[in-house]
Amino acid sequence: MNRHKPKRNRGVILTPEGWQKLQQAKLEGEIREKSGSKYTLEEISERAGLTSNTVAKILTNQERVDKRTLVYLFMAFNLELNPQDYLKLNPDLARLSALEFRKRVDWGEMVDVSVFYGRINELTLLEQWLIKERCRVVALLGMGGIGKTTLAAKLAQKVQGCFEYVIWRSLYNAPPLFDLLANLIQFFSNEQVLETDLPKNVNGRISQLIEYLQ
Repeated sequence: MNRHKPKRNRGVILTPEGWQKLQQAKLEGEIREKSGSKYTLEEISERAGLTSNTVAKILTNQERVDKRTLVYLFMAFNLELNPQDYLKLNPDLARLSALEFRKRVDWGEMVDVSVFYGRINELTLLEQWLIKERCRVVALLGMGGIGKTTLAAKLAQKVQGCFEYVIWRSLYNAPPLFDLLANLIQFFSNEQVLETDLPKNVNGRISQLIEYLQ
């Protein structure tokens, strides 16, 4: 299949709404056509007539592409690219956008999931619950050592682009609630709340955290 040649003036990235729209269509296609198995980059590239490298850039939303490229990828999943699905950015704004996004993500001491095999059906189901059905709370239950934490970490990496803030914290060593609340408040305030300005009791910190979450 002939590859579409992108324009030299690349200045478009997906908005959170556009990214989620594409991911949901991709997920529905995987459920409908592949019984939950994931599309490979090569399969998506073939559907859209784009290179694997270009598809990867769009799915991670880390680099700008031309608008026509987004149109081709959306068409591959029977979607129409609407104005609210993308933003035009000059190089300086693109760099600022990437920096701002990194400030909203804090993986803490998340486990390494660079090597991950299996659990495709579980990942697909969890992704559907979070993205399509918008479940607010999902619990992973099971015996110790079966890979619950690794599965949760892999899922968090996959869906991070659908959320404004992503934070990973482990309660394994039972950190004090008072300190944990302070850490969360400072994260969601983009470090605008100083330690000296935090409420002096647990109830006050819970209330302030809820305000930020709302």
